[in-house]
Amino acid sequence: MTVIGVCGCSQPYQQVSLYGLTDTPAESQVSPKLSDAAPGLLIGTVSVAPPFGGTQFTYVYADGSMRQDPYASFIAPPAELLAGAVEVALSRSGLFRTVSSGSGLGQEKFTIVITIDELAAMFAEAASPAVKGSDATAVPSLLPTPVLGKGSAVIRGRVWLLSAGSTTPVVLEALSIGATCPITSEDAGGVARSISAATNDFLSQLQSQLAASSALRSP
Repeated sequence: MTVIGVCGCSQPYQQVSLYGLTDTPAESQVSPKLSDAAPGLLIGTVSVAPPFGGTQFTYVYADGSMRQDPYASFIAPPAELLAGAVEVALSRSGLFRTVSSGSGLGQEKFTIVITIDELAAMFAEAASPAVKGSDATAVPSLLPTPVLGKGSAVIRGRVWLLSAGSTTPVVLEALSIGATCPITSEDAGGVARSISAATNDFLSQLQSQLAASSALRSP
């Protein structure tokens, strides 16, 4: 975790905490042994739907209200962080001979495309009146009190495995993956740890579901 301080002219000094999406890449959930015929994979578009795609943490409350935390952020847009984590996790999975991003190596058999529909901390109670206020910078803590055991980090998304190397890619597999992790500490660091754990679970499920895909077993 990296912490930096920022100061606005009209606001008291407040630190901004910056976090990664995962602390450690997901361990392989499948056999790491590669077959001679293991295909190559290209990491295609990885996107995070609004309002979850910004760097600020998103909090969603039971009354439907939603806030971004101005003092707790990812170190980069979550789509960028997730793309890197997916590349590492699938490189370790043993399912593919090569895993590349960008323009690729030109030898990939498959392309993977990921859309994240939800990436947030979900809380079981309604937001406090202060959180609902229009001036977010005046709110000392955007987390409800207490949140211990009453909130969860959530990541849900859709994954498509496509054929590569053709002008008209064919959808070979469509997956829906979701993961949650309880928030056990009411500060932003606790939220970050829960988001990290949920993301690792998401990556593990991705490995397992791809391993079970008939598309990877076809010649």
